[in-house]
Amino acid sequence: MTPETFELLVELDFVYDSSCMGDDRPYMEEHQELSLLELPAHWRTDDCRTSAGAWTLAPPDPPTNPRS
Repeated sequence: MTPETFELLVELDFVYDSSCMGDDRPYMEEHQELSLLELPAHWRTDDCRTSAGAWTLAPPDPPTNPRS
């Protein structure tokens, strides 16, 4: 998150964020005198899936037939 985005979130009265994922537990993200509560999402419940280590919004691959 850029400093400008952080400042905008605070200016718009956001009190938490879930995008930084700097820990498994909630923590305070700070920039200068400003702070937001970080509520990290677990990667398994995040809205994006990974494929070969890359984030993608593509649908899951179709299942393969083990008999073929």
